[in-house]
Amino acid sequence: MLHRIFKALAVVVGIASLGPWHAAAAGDALSFGVLSQRSAVLTAQYWNPVLEYVKAKTGTALALKVARTAPESNESIKAGGYDFVYSNTIFQPAMADAGYRVILRPRTEAIASHIVTLEDSPITSLKDLDGKVVGFPSLAAFVGYAVPLDHLMREGISVTPVFGGHQEGIMGQLKVGKVIAAAGNSQV
Repeated sequence: MLHRIFKALAVVVGIASLGPWHAAAAGDALSFGVLSQRSAVLTAQYWNPVLEYVKAKTGTALALKVARTAPESNESIKAGGYDFVYSNTIFQPAMADAGYRVILRPRTEAIASHIVTLEDSPITSLKDLDGKVVGFPSLAAFVGYAVPLDHLMREGISVTPVFGGHQEGIMGQLKVGKVIAAAGNSQV
């Protein structure tokens, strides 16, 4: 809960800092895009109260926009499809043309990658994953795909990647046994 409040306060500060642009747009809902790392339902359950808080504090309505998958989110971000974006991908060179700039950062611990297995799994170390099918949220998931896969490759561990669309999708595949392990990030 405290994490959510800090995010809301950061968004309020960011919107308040927009000055005249904020005043001109105050009557219209501005689009707020969130990189799709979770299901749309869970994303909405998390973010809609934050956006309502922002509206109550600033008078500016923000409309949550969620793409189905992380790659679709990135395409919308790349095309400049949102007024505001909460994403860890806007630093990528491909996103530069959209013209977004960082106005806020959460005051939380750095995001980290995780590779998890079921509690009763025979996998006890990363080396046990060599030659196995491992799940990842999506190709676009930097912390949930690129970072852990890079680590596995540097350790000489070869895996066959499978993608779940978002973190809940790949964790669901892990739970039903379609993958032996799944990667994700610490903030989801």
